[in-house]
Amino acid sequence: MRVYPLTDHPERFLCLREAYLGGVRRAVRRARLAAGWAIVHLEGIDSREEAASYRGQLLEVDPGQVPPLPSGEFYWFQLEGLRVLSVTGRELGRVVEVLRTPAHDVLVVAPSSHGRGGAEERLVPFTREFVTAVDLEGRQIRLRDVPEFWSEPDRE
Repeated sequence: MRVYPLTDHPERFLCLREAYLGGVRRAVRRARLAAGWAIVHLEGIDSREEAASYRGQLLEVDPGQVPPLPSGEFYWFQLEGLRVLSVTGRELGRVVEVLRTPAHDVLVVAPSSHGRGGAEERLVPFTREFVTAVDLEGRQIRLRDVPEFWSEPDRE
């Protein structure tokens, strides 16, 4: 099957031994890279029709299989679910998703249940201008305090 790599290191597919597709663990029989795609043959998926039935699904790997990243780089799965706090300690919400954009990754932050009701998700550039610290062990991200960014919009 043809897989669009959501990684900055697509060569990882070449040494992948198993992966999850549709919640089922499958052995990787072989993999290669071609024209920006990973071509992966998974155990139990032997035809184009079978592969097509998984279109749009994520091919996932066990976190123990991912290679370590250089300091200051993070896998998206490490960021999702982290608490988001201002540098002053104000709880802003949780990271619910990470988006790739041409300029930089963007954190989708759902408002904290401790905050005001009715708040909408915020898109936060994952850049040094906004993010001051990422603490994976403490399960939190610290952002510069930009009050107007986190205040509720006026509703008419």
